[in-house]
Amino acid sequence: MISKAALIAWGLTASLVASDGARKLSSSILSAMADAALDNPVVSGDDGPRVTMGYEIAIAWFESANGTLLIGDGHSSYCWGQVYLPNGARTREGFSGDELVRDPLKCAKVVVRIVKTSIQAGPADCPMCFYARGRVTEEARRLSRHRTDLIKRLLEVPLPEEQAGVVN
Repeated sequence: MISKAALIAWGLTASLVASDGARKLSSSILSAMADAALDNPVVSGDDGPRVTMGYEIAIAWFESANGTLLIGDGHSSYCWGQVYLPNGARTREGFSGDELVRDPLKCAKVVVRIVKTSIQAGPADCPMCFYARGRVTEEARRLSRHRTDLIKRLLEVPLPEEQAGVVN
């Protein structure tokens, strides 16, 4: 099983790959992503947390310019995952948009839940359709393709080596 430290180190490198070296995700967002990925991976197996974090990083890049946009869509989408909560709605977990902005772990947990639901609900060729648009449309397919292409690219980034509890 991958350690949290190794997952964060991998995530830092992957976030630089996502932005072509322009920006990296903050340590608080990376830590939250790692916790959510370890707690509730979107796929099973030893690589599940890394695949999950790949989804999270791709979402952060496409939805919020690598974690820099925290409120969008006319104050209807919140945190680095741009979770859509119009008119003061709350997540299934009971979180408000402001809570998602203030707490990267709450955002990460909601994002992972929505990604998992999107993968399960969507057609196999469009795993991010429901995350992107809430339904299968041509635009959702285009957005899903962009995100899954980036995820594939991120998963080519090797994991850091771990020796005696230290990530190299």
